[in-house]
Amino acid sequence: MYGVNSRKQIPCVFDNFTVFANYYISLDQVFSTPVLSATFYNEVGHRLTYDELLKIIPEKLDLGSISEREDENVGEPVFFIHPCKT
Repeated sequence: MYGVNSRKQIPCVFDNFTVFANYYISLDQVFSTPVLSATFYNEVGHRLTYDELLKIIPEKLDLGSISEREDENVGEPVFFIHPCKT
């Protein structure tokens, strides 16, 4: 991994809860390019689903560039920006 940032508060509120993110940058094995991956959750520990995440993403972001997969580095589902979009 290139960089890691744990429990970063996001400047938004979802369902009356503050949203936090754990994100990191790693090397994509197929495209050989850095990829930004993240998990998002609220202050009581609820992980945001893909549909919930879409509700807090700024409209200017290309929503087709975000997917969810199990990350081989951390062994849990993460959201990521497709390597071809980075």
